[in-house]
Amino acid sequence: MDQEQGQYANLLFGEIAVRLGYCTQADIDKVIELQLQASSIGREFFFGDLLYKQGILTKEQVEGIIAEQKYEMERQEELLFGRLAMTNTEVTQADIDAALEEQKRLRGEEKETPKIGEILISAGKLTEQECQALLKTQARLRDPKAWWSSVEDQSREKEH
Repeated sequence: MDQEQGQYANLLFGEIAVRLGYCTQADIDKVIELQLQASSIGREFFFGDLLYKQGILTKEQVEGIIAEQKYEMERQEELLFGRLAMTNTEVTQADIDAALEEQKRLRGEEKETPKIGEILISAGKLTEQECQALLKTQARLRDPKAWWSSVEDQSREKEH
């Protein structure tokens, strides 16, 4: 995970902890300061570990926040995919909402949760080819450097 993603993850972790009432914003600010101090001397700690070690959160709370954090981060990816699908295909906001509701329902039943693209393909709202194109665009937006590297690699392979 790069530094920007790590900062986002810490922010999201703290927001979730406060939202769930597990700690206060002052607790989060204190731990951010501790994390910065540790980083300045070359030591790295996970945000949840510091909250646990400071006695602010229990192990169960940290695990619950991590699960919620993972869900939130996946949801952000799915929303990006949804926006791309609405912009570049015939998929509508109603289609995206229905797919997100289906994911939520399956997650609540503790069943394997398909990606939004898979749900849209199953519903006949998106073709496999459209889905693959959207995934490539999503990857490019998420990590432009990696995308350009792959394009350069493909160009070199074609030259040989």
